[in-house]
Order: sequence, then C-alpha cells, then structure tokens
Amino acid sequence: MIRNRYFLRDDRETEVCIDYTVRGGSEPSGMYGPPEHYDPGSPPEVEIDDAWIERIDSDGVAYTESVILTDREAERFELEVIEDPATWEPDDDRDY
Repeated sequence: MIRNRYFLRDDRETEVCIDYTVRGGSEPSGMYGPPEHYDPGSPPEVEIDDAWIERIDSDGVAYTESVILTDREAERFELEVIEDPATWEPDDDRDY
C-alpha cells in the first residue's frame, strides 16, 4: 500500500509531499531463552516512490514540481517513518 506524508527538507523551509511504501518489519517476540525461541524483530523497509513540491505560479495556478531527495534527506525520512509505527503498521489488505 502506498502511503503519503509531508516532509521538511534540510533547508527547514521547503515542504515536500512524499509517496512511500513500507514492507516488512516486526516487533520482538518478547520471548527469552535459546535463540530459536527469540526473535529480536526487524525494522520495516521504507521505499520512496515519489516526491514533489506543490507550488503556485504567478497567475495563481497550482502545479507540482518533482524533486529528488538527497541521500541525507532520504535517510532522515526513512528514520521518521520507522520511528512512527502508526505510519507502518500493517493494514487489513496486506499481501501475504
């Protein structure tokens, strides 16, 4: 499922709209003991599908401008998503 989130670029002024997909991820099993009984969990994989800036031209017409995030911005965005489990919890329409 593709999700959408606003993100502030490194300049701390430009707001970017990002479509992204989250795959995988699991919570720790909570069990202790031998390794076969314990799963430490894993973070989800966040894939950025598209990023754009919403702008308004001099005639007042809205348009979008595609952007590419820097590596640093992409890493920060992925971390924001991973640290906010509500944005990557599985939905009922998951693919198995």
